[in-house]
Amino acid sequence: MDLGNVHVVIGRGRVGDAVDLAVEAERLGFGGAWVPEGAAGAEAFSTLTAVALRTERLELGTGIVNPFARTPSTLVQSISTVAGCAPGRTLNIGLGASSRYVVENPHGTPFRQTVERTGETIAIVRAATRQKSVDFDGEVFHVRDVRFVPPPTGPVRLFVAGLGPKMLALTGTDADGWLPIWPSRRSFDVLRAPVANAAAAAGRPMPAVAAYVYTHVGPDAEASLASLRRALAWYMVSAGAGYQAMFRRVGYGDVVDEVNAKWKAGDRERARSAVPRAAVEDMCLSGDPATLPEQIAAFHAAGIETIVLQFPPDVGVPEVAEIVGRVAGAATPAVAGRS
Repeated sequence: MDLGNVHVVIGRGRVGDAVDLAVEAERLGFGGAWVPEGAAGAEAFSTLTAVALRTERLELGTGIVNPFARTPSTLVQSISTVAGCAPGRTLNIGLGASSRYVVENPHGTPFRQTVERTGETIAIVRAATRQKSVDFDGEVFHVRDVRFVPPPTGPVRLFVAGLGPKMLALTGTDADGWLPIWPSRRSFDVLRAPVANAAAAAGRPMPAVAAYVYTHVGPDAEASLASLRRALAWYMVSAGAGYQAMFRRVGYGDVVDEVNAKWKAGDRERARSAVPRAAVEDMCLSGDPATLPEQIAAFHAAGIETIVLQFPPDVGVPEVAEIVGRVAGAATPAVAGRS
């Protein structure tokens, strides 16, 4: 089990907590750290800059930032800031349209032209990483003299967190990588096919795949299962129609229906319990840490190059650090101990 292909989401708690977790992840041999960004909390690029100044090797990523909250030029400036603090390192910029709630309420911006806005953002940012000045005229953006200063000395890879058919097609034709969430080991080809087909039609290779995988491992297998069930049930009920459609595509339509029926009836505990153990074991890393090499190998075999460890929302900062340590402990000694 190579921890270089396992990254960690670090955006929980204070910025100092995120930095401390990143430093520990690097010490343990993990390959990268990703910072999410939502409607509230710390801003992703500031946190990544702090992490860059305290680490030496980790790949650094956002997972995700949305193209409504920043203009492409501001995004280029943000990436340039992090790149200047992490010379030579890979930056994985996860972009996603987010949701109508996040975009229209905190940001006060109409949630429309999501695919066009994402695609044009990719085009502008990529061009800015490769030349001194960018002029661009598109459907959404008309910009002049967008500059990336200083130029990056390491790779800047643009990932799309897509769910719907149009965003998946855009990922295949335009993005460097794809950032899915809740990947099904048994049915990942169903989700991957639209990206791969779009890439092939455009004469491009399949984009890199880094997947958010919810993780809870430890000595109490039932507690881990309960925590992951709570997270998965919430996504099936409250995260929106796109997520429900995704779960249906990979064969969990009956589960979505049952969980929603019990949730809407007011019995949330029964709704969570309606998530089968098999579904958790298919889409998560769970249970005995000793089984992690086999579990991670199954994700790799499904076509996921990089596992990005995400943690249920009911797991606090200290327990996240414990879980990260358990994952590292399940690696081979030569990998877990590298620095």
